[in-house]
Amino acid sequence: MKTNTKILLYLSKKKINKKGESPIYCRITVKGKRSEISTGVFTSLNKWDNGKIKGSETQNSLLEKILSGINEIKNKFVFNNLEFTAESIKQAYLYKSPILPCITVQQLFDEFFESEKKRINKQSETLTYYKRRIKPFLAFLAEKKSKGIAITEIKPRLADELTDWLLITKNYNPNYALKIIQISKMMFNFALKKQYVTMNPFAFVKIKGKQKPLIVLSKEELNSIMNHKFAIVRLQQVADLFLLQCFTGMAYVDIMNFDKKTHLQNDFICINRQKSETESLIPVLPQTRSLLEKYGYQIPKISNQKYNSYIKEVAEIVGIEKPLTTHIGRKTCGSILLNEGVSIEVVSRILGHRDTKITQHIYARVNELRITREMGVVNIEIKKEIESTQLKLPLA
Repeated sequence: MKTNTKILLYLSKKKINKKGESPIYCRITVKGKRSEISTGVFTSLNKWDNGKIKGSETQNSLLEKILSGINEIKNKFVFNNLEFTAESIKQAYLYKSPILPCITVQQLFDEFFESEKKRINKQSETLTYYKRRIKPFLAFLAEKKSKGIAITEIKPRLADELTDWLLITKNYNPNYALKIIQISKMMFNFALKKQYVTMNPFAFVKIKGKQKPLIVLSKEELNSIMNHKFAIVRLQQVADLFLLQCFTGMAYVDIMNFDKKTHLQNDFICINRQKSETESLIPVLPQTRSLLEKYGYQIPKISNQKYNSYIKEVAEIVGIEKPLTTHIGRKTCGSILLNEGVSIEVVSRILGHRDTKITQHIYARVNELRITREMGVVNIEIKKEIESTQLKLPLA
């Protein structure tokens, strides 16, 4: 296995301390790419002689020990037939990390993806989401001609460059850019656990996303769907599925996974959300039971893509101008419950959120109806205690 590796000591003549001495560095070069390690040893230019310090056995012994340690790590990579870079040798030496394969971002993502596939449902939309979000990162590396860069060579500076590329060069929406950074951060946290890297270059990268307007249906709009009899079977089924989401708060994938024997317990639907693996405890309202009985508790199966397409037809027929999607049904449930005075803790439990902060962030934007109702019970009485007097200016 040809390594094209050079390891040498050199004196940095650009840096001189008060004693007139310069620091000695160890330079590692692999396939033309360099990485440097400070030895912590200083000497003057007239004492430096071809990698040795004249008249100093102690310092020369220390330098020899450093060279030996770095060479030993390089040899371990070679012996185990593992790819390596100058940076991976440096990281292994400085942080005493295990000798592991020097993998690229694409290889890291592939391993991360397979790990996530085992953890969650193989058909989960989350997996598709991961693949979609990593593409801009790989495109950025390709543009920099660094697509095959080892993950050990990705530093916070490059993470910042990616952020600027997303927001400025590509002019992506901050929310979209944020999701790309989030998946990158998750991927490198996975690398940390595997000890492939010693730090997460995305740990301190922050993008402030813009809060999207909460699109939900009003009671009147919900009634317009409930009261309409659709002539086309597929539209009636999609309308019923959407209403079921509005009354239960279940996400599309959870509704598709609903099973009466497994999930219906007395007057509650108990189902673990596929996205977060958090249990939703959903009371079965009369409207919910009526819809479930209509289909014999066998939910009509439909792809998410077709669902989102058909529900827009439903909206157009009943005169709703909002861009309906499967997720708006879930959000409508949360919004209606909160506006009807249900506590945020209960709403969070029904929706299967891991934390009430998530519920507060997404749903706790109350509408005018609730504000009017709650302010109606407030009695603010201001007593007139000070009589107004006319201000008289002194005569000139």
